[in-house]
Amino acid sequence: MSTQRGWAELSDVMERLLRLRTVPVAVSLLDSTESIPQEAGRPPEPLTVTQLVTLCQQEDRAIAATVENMACVQGSAALGLEELPSDLKSGERAVGFYAETAEVAAKIFADNVYIEQGKFSAVIFSPLPKTPIEPNLVLVFGNSAQMMRLAYGIRWKKGDRVICDTNGSQGTCSEAIAATYVYDVPRLALPCYGARRYGLRPDDEMIMGIPADRVEEIVCGLESSHACGATYPIKRYGLISPLKSEYDRRIRR
Repeated sequence: MSTQRGWAELSDVMERLLRLRTVPVAVSLLDSTESIPQEAGRPPEPLTVTQLVTLCQQEDRAIAATVENMACVQGSAALGLEELPSDLKSGERAVGFYAETAEVAAKIFADNVYIEQGKFSAVIFSPLPKTPIEPNLVLVFGNSAQMMRLAYGIRWKKGDRVICDTNGSQGTCSEAIAATYVYDVPRLALPCYGARRYGLRPDDEMIMGIPADRVEEIVCGLESSHACGATYPIKRYGLISPLKSEYDRRIRR
């Protein structure tokens, strides 16, 4: 997918208008390891999906991973790199950790979103401005106010609502990446326990997964809503201040 403005410019607009703390991440799913570009490094040891995402942001470089580079089987299964083990599907391994019984744990895993097993052989996580290969989707990390502003950009052209469907687990790999890919719509997700424990995601953070072919449209929506006065950080007038801005005039009685 090509864009008129290019990934670096689109990333710059999102970072500038949303005041993001971290760069958006391009996620490229590959059906062959031969498609991995030379500039994409490999992790120093097996890591979780969320660790790979954070590493690419912190080191400002593209990182490629196959199933051998994945420390978490749930993450690699969510990305379609391997099948979820039978003792997780049955819930047996998760009793007393994910749920009270194997039956409930099995339901949790069954309800999570997974890309078709074997569909892909590798994944590349890249800072969006430096992606060496066209992404399938883009991850944006921010607080709830920044996610609200992104929702304004998403709704601008078509009036779309953003879905957040969560059970608190597999927030990056399943709820943000797999669900965005499978349903081909923006998805709002909560970083899971592992994302915070291993991937160092802060407590106030949420994730927006965006299909790559929607990014430019959404950035245009961000710019348009910003021009109307829906800026970030939010300008706070207090409880009794008069309605002064263009944004305020449009919502008054």
